[in-house]
This record gives sequence, structure tokens and C-alpha cells, in this order.
Amino acid sequence: MKKIILVSGFLGVGKTTLIQKLLAELIPEHYVMIIENDFGDINIDRDLLGGYELVVKEINAGCICCSLVGDFEKAIVEIERDYAPDAIIIEPSGVADTSHIVNVSMALDYGYTLNSINLIDGNNHFLYLENFHEFYKNQILSANTIIINRTFELSTDEIQTAVDSIGEINSFGKILTDKDDGTLDVRALLDDDNLYNRVFDLDMDIENIFENYSSLSLVLPNSYEEEIFLKKINSVIEDGNIKRIKGIINLDKVVRVDYTRDFDREPKLEDFPSYAGVGKLVIIGDNFDEMRARDIFRR
Repeated sequence: MKKIILVSGFLGVGKTTLIQKLLAELIPEHYVMIIENDFGDINIDRDLLGGYELVVKEINAGCICCSLVGDFEKAIVEIERDYAPDAIIIEPSGVADTSHIVNVSMALDYGYTLNSINLIDGNNHFLYLENFHEFYKNQILSANTIIINRTFELSTDEIQTAVDSIGEINSFGKILTDKDDGTLDVRALLDDDNLYNRVFDLDMDIENIFENYSSLSLVLPNSYEEEIFLKKINSVIEDGNIKRIKGIINLDKVVRVDYTRDFDREPKLEDFPSYAGVGKLVIIGDNFDEMRARDIFRR
């Protein structure tokens, strides 16, 4: 059975990490392609999926919403025409209107079944529900499968409260909890036929509450001392409107940079030895001072 697997969720919730796990299960048995949609001119996530021989279609410069849904449909048509893969994994940006993607995926008659997976940050579910209203609910409603992650700081009662809240929004989806301990059955997400092709009713007119979000893409060919780099990054974060930073940077070794404002107290640096390219960084924010951020890295 040919599959489309859509992995949605807010900025920094762990979509790329889940896709890495899905790829480990799919390859080498299946021919897999990926559609990546991200902010800016630089696609960091493509590099983070290194280690696999993949064809990746990129739709950059925003989110798959009204303005880019045509590009998304075109990407699927081209993939089917040129490659006819066994599975297509779609990773939209964290502020994508997921219902548009689901509707297009269901309408295309290429014999694919759809499993739409939505990742939920367990720590921030109620904060996002309050702040982002219908847009946040849209992502939950557009899912066959909802996975609550980042639960390691939550009590059993707090997790159940989140499960109940999500169930009130989407009573048809399967709700799973990822305890961040490696026990999530990723294979079941691929093999459980009951998770595919649920009947969606997504004729929703969602206000784009992220219209003031923008991104700054930086190519950083120089190597940095770790202390100096962190000083620059923290200076950017002091802007106050930075939501997400991700990248791959050359220090005395190659590291992956990861920061999500609602989750991280400070930027995380993780070894990433498989990357051999130039350093690059994407900064995403809400009305943030792009010129100031650019100048910080020019000094």
C-alpha cells in the first residue's frame, strides 16, 4: 500500500526527529521521498536527514497555506510522475495550515493512503490552545494520529488532562503519548491500516495569525569559538521576539544548533559529525529585528 505520511506540529516540536525514526523503519524496504516546507532560503532539515539516499522536494519561503498550496500540489504531481515512490513523507513548517495539505493529499488520485500525524508539545498544549485558538485546533483536527511528546516533566494526571483536551477537539484520532524513552512504536504508525484515510471534514477558514512571522537565513562559512558563538546567539535571543533558531555550525567541531523559545532555556549544541558543508543558521521570529540579528554575526 502506497502511503503519504504527513508530520505536522508547531515550531520545534520534534517533527524532523520523528521523520528520522520513520525513515529508519521504511528504508531500505521502501522507496521514500520527502517534501520539506520551511521558512527562509536555507533548508536546515534536509541536512539533518543526512545519512539516507533521498530525493527531497523543497518548498521554502513560508508555510504551505493558501499562497503555497499550489506549489505543494505541483510537488506531489512531479514526484509521482518522475519517481512513483512507495511512500511520501511531508514535513510542513510549524505554522502551516495543515487542512490545506490534507485536502490536496486526499484529492489526488494516485492510489496513496494518508496518515496525518500531529505532534503536540505536552508542556505547552494549553498555552498554544489559548494563544493560537483555531489555528492550533486546525492542526489537531487534521490528524489521524496525535502524538503528545515532551511529557517527561508532566505527572500522569497532567498527561491525562492533555489527552482529554485533545480528545475533545478530535474525537476520531488515535492519541499516543511519547515518554521520550524510546518506547514509542514507530513501526505501528506505518503498519496500522486503521490510521489511514479517515474521512476528513476540513472546510475551515483559518485566519493566518502568523502573518508577522519572518525568518532570517544566514550562511556562516567561518568557524567560531563556542563561547563567542553562544554569546552571539544569546544576543539575538535578547530581542525577545525570537521563536526558533536552528542550524549547523562549525566550531572546533560541527554542531547542530537548536532553540525553541517555549521549550528551551538556552540554545542546545549537539555534535553533528556527518555534515561537511558550510555553516548555516535560520532565525524565525515575530516582528523581530532582522537587521540587528544580521549585524551581530557580521561583527
